[in-house]
Amino acid sequence: MIKWLLKKIAGKILASVVIFAVVAGALFFLGNNLSQASLDRLDLRDIKEISTDSFTVEGDFFVNNPSKLSIPVKSIDYEIILKETEEVLSSGSIPSFILEVGESQIPFEQKVRWVPTAELALQLATEEHVYAVVEGKIIIDLPKLESYELPFSEEVDIKDYVKQFVTDKLPVGPDIPGAGNGTILPVPVV
Repeated sequence: MIKWLLKKIAGKILASVVIFAVVAGALFFLGNNLSQASLDRLDLRDIKEISTDSFTVEGDFFVNNPSKLSIPVKSIDYEIILKETEEVLSSGSIPSFILEVGESQIPFEQKVRWVPTAELALQLATEEHVYAVVEGKIIIDLPKLESYELPFSEEVDIKDYVKQFVTDKLPVGPDIPGAGNGTILPVPVV
C-alpha cells in the first residue's frame, strides 16, 4: 500500500516537473529575442501650440519586438536634451501598453517649457544642424522580475522645428534693421 502511494506521489511530482519544463522551454523559445527588442527610430512629426515659454512636440517611437510573443511594457521614460549645451528641455513617460510582435509605432506628445537663448538663436542662424538627444528606457513588465530595461538614445536634428518656434517668437523679418530676408536676430541677454 505504501509503495503504491509513493509511486502515485512520484508520478504526480514527475508530471508537474515535466509540465513546468515544457512551459518554461516554450516561453524561453518564444521569448528568447526579448533582449533584442529595441527602439528602431524616433520621428518628430510636428511642433505646435507655440507660446512665449513653451511648445508641444509630437512624434512617434518605433519599437521593434523580434520575439514571438507580445510583451507587456510598464512604461517608456525619456528626456529630451539639447546636445550642444546638455540642457534637459523636457522629460516624459508613456504609460503601460502591450508591445506587439514586429515593429510598433508608439505616438507621444510632450510639452516643452523653454525660452530660447541668444546662443541658440545664433546657433540656428549659423549652424547647419541643431541636435537634440532623446534618451530613455523601455521598461518591460515581466512577471516574477522587478523590471527589464532596454535603454535607448536617439539623436534628432531639430533645427527646422526650433527655427519655426524662434521665428514666431523673436524679432525677425526685413522690416527690422539688419535682419535681411527673415534672418533670426540674436536677442540680447539682459
